[in-house]
Amino acid sequence: MKPGNFGRHYLIFEREDLHRTYSSTHSWRDYVQSSVEAMGTCQVLAGPSLWQLALKSSAGSAGSSRSDPRRICSVRFDKAPEEALLAEINEGKHITTADGLSGIGADLPIHVTDHWNPADSIDPVFGTRKLANQLMGITEIEKDPWTGANVVIVDQGINQNYIAHLGGNFVGGWHLAERPRPGEYNLGHGSMLARNVLKVAPDAAIYDLPVIPEDFDDVAKFLSTVHAAFDQIVEDIYHLRNSDNERWQRPWVFVNAWATFNRGREQPEGDYTRRLEHQFNRLVTQMAAEFDMVFAAGNCGQFCPSARCGRDDVGPGHSIIGANSHPDVLTVGAVRADGMWLGYSSQGPGALYADKPDICAASQFREDDDAAAVNTGTSAACAIAAGVVAALRSQCGTKFTPAALKHILLDTATAKPPGGKWDNQIGHGIINAAAASKACQ
Repeated sequence: MKPGNFGRHYLIFEREDLHRTYSSTHSWRDYVQSSVEAMGTCQVLAGPSLWQLALKSSAGSAGSSRSDPRRICSVRFDKAPEEALLAEINEGKHITTADGLSGIGADLPIHVTDHWNPADSIDPVFGTRKLANQLMGITEIEKDPWTGANVVIVDQGINQNYIAHLGGNFVGGWHLAERPRPGEYNLGHGSMLARNVLKVAPDAAIYDLPVIPEDFDDVAKFLSTVHAAFDQIVEDIYHLRNSDNERWQRPWVFVNAWATFNRGREQPEGDYTRRLEHQFNRLVTQMAAEFDMVFAAGNCGQFCPSARCGRDDVGPGHSIIGANSHPDVLTVGAVRADGMWLGYSSQGPGALYADKPDICAASQFREDDDAAAVNTGTSAACAIAAGVVAALRSQCGTKFTPAALKHILLDTATAKPPGGKWDNQIGHGIINAAAASKACQ
């Protein structure tokens, strides 16, 4: 550990000892904080959990499995630990400053950002939209309310009455045979996406494309369905542009807060997820040349991945796959409303293009006027980024190509990694709508 680089460390507790000493009158955070006071000034980042981390146990074995009788806690030192403690860390010695504490391991690659796991927090939702908007400069966007972009929500269906409640403009959409019509779905994931778009771009015209099942075992069948739907939409857009209605001339933004979480369900494995020449990925290439295609990075980050993630589809280099890692789309990861990286956000390098995610946006926060309305996952971050794109399109129309607008967003991002280089967690930084708006003028 270099002087001045205090980084993140992991404390190893023996679960049985911890249970004997833990009192129900204290929180995990309070107990751990008091346990490490002798180690120097530090901040507890997350409560004990069963994370799978690559560090040494008291027996010297690598890793920590879900069946391991130990618990791990993450802390960050606010000032340099004592030299004696550093020596123990570097030599892998055990320390006994607290009951149940059997070891400590240093995080070898010091990342740009710390991480936060909602599952390890007493309250899994942090902050409000006001705080999130301040982080992303959203309140300062300059836009013309008469030139709202057309936004297609590619998801599980939205509720048009809810869109009306939000003051949004629901204009229809497309649907599969023998399925409910666009806008006739219960409140759910799709409506959450629409809310996040409209909170940034209230003038957007919302279209529903309910083609994403809650779970899909047959990846080929699913991709075939989405491929056919996209083909139909593109043909319709080309046809509508020949009419005299000015609305059809406006830019189109596609919100894709879906991902393939498990390559084990793909036959042959890697055909779509790791091959740019796959027919669906080729279609995305064609669409991204003309439309703004925004994708979620996915929720398979190494620290608290979704239960749907495949065993080998978690963490750096394994979790942004398929069209979500396409070089021409805007791939969006997630940070907390104060900028801390969310540990479930999928990490690059991407399968089709290495520098993924492209950028991060806020997630895991409540609405200011409704504490029950929460925005979670890289899905919410994706929708917010799509809202920023739609708002910028309201300002600049088709002045910039999708590729050019994407580069503006990356260039104007804040909280950039050191040296302005890409980072496998936050990409090129956190989206900054105000700076991007100025760059588009």
